[in-house]
Amino acid sequence: MYWDNYSDVNFLVGVNGSGKSRLLNTIGQNHLKRNDHVIAISNTVFDKFSTRGYEKLSARDGKVFLKNIIIDSFLNENDSIYNILEYLKYERFVAVLISFYSDFDGDFLSYFIRKIDKYNKFDIPIDKDFIDYELIELEKFCNQLEKLLRPYSNYEYIFDFGYWMGKENTVNLSIFKKFYELFSNKRIFKIDFLLSKDGKRFKLDGASSGESHFLAQMLFLSEKILKNKKNIILIDEPEISLHPKWQREYVLKLYDYFYMYDLNFFIATHSPLMISKLQVNRKDFYSDYIGNINYKIFKVIDGNFERIQEDDDYSIESLYWEIFGLLTPDNSFLSRYCVALLDNYDLKKISFYEIKEEFKKLKEACDLDLQKQVLMDIENRFINNNEH
Repeated sequence: MYWDNYSDVNFLVGVNGSGKSRLLNTIGQNHLKRNDHVIAISNTVFDKFSTRGYEKLSARDGKVFLKNIIIDSFLNENDSIYNILEYLKYERFVAVLISFYSDFDGDFLSYFIRKIDKYNKFDIPIDKDFIDYELIELEKFCNQLEKLLRPYSNYEYIFDFGYWMGKENTVNLSIFKKFYELFSNKRIFKIDFLLSKDGKRFKLDGASSGESHFLAQMLFLSEKILKNKKNIILIDEPEISLHPKWQREYVLKLYDYFYMYDLNFFIATHSPLMISKLQVNRKDFYSDYIGNINYKIFKVIDGNFERIQEDDDYSIESLYWEIFGLLTPDNSFLSRYCVALLDNYDLKKISFYEIKEEFKKLKEACDLDLQKQVLMDIENRFINNNEH
């Protein structure tokens, strides 16, 4: 099943098992047939995206993927990482942190010779080649490393090469490339990164999972979005691991950063927070283009979908009811919604059957006995006793 009447940003909502992820995949497959560029981001380990045709980022990859994509940025001399860090309120700083194993004694040359010999004898995978080196060249390289690397702890060294600008940084970057290509994935060193935010430096491994996921997604999209083609972005459950503040900002930040490209977002979510700020912005709280994001909400049931027509109550409680059929405790929306129902009933905009069905749904959604009792009282006083 597929439709053409979609918007810039499209939300697919529904309970678990309703078919949101399958529908996302169907949308992607249909766009592949149209020769569009499809990018998929799965934030759950239960990845349901097709493995063919998509550029894909999966939560299964975790922080390993983020490390790899940062490394790729360095190897490809792509400075978009600095722009994204700055956009997400980090400082324009990232340094490589190299960790050697516990048998490192401070002598690079002897350490590398031991590790290379061990790798060549015992650790080399069947499909890989031996590490081949000339002793004189290795010694020269170690001398370069000694001048460049700065100690961080007993076994850790900082590899800092700035923003690709200047002759010195270019040389340092070339040394890092050689180091990585020679020794990566050979049990000779481990790699992490230092980031900086609010004047504090910290390891990437120490960043919150939500922040690291968002950073990974921004970097991934910056590398995969194409300039001269329609891009279809499929995102499954982006709220996972995100703080509520980040949930509210998520879509706005993605749209703000990539809005100049030809793209459409399709987002499967359980979180009203993902939608709420777009609704508020539609109320002209913002005068720039961010306030004009076109979006639609589709409710998914058993793999089928229907568009949700929103009312003017943009509270989180309203979203929970409209989209997920849930009432929250101490819900001020409930009283406003009941008044609106009664007004529409008195004006004969809805029938007796329709208002009875709506009150039935409300009572079934209540967790608090007090809410149920209030609804029953309203129903008896204003509906049952005044049946038309």
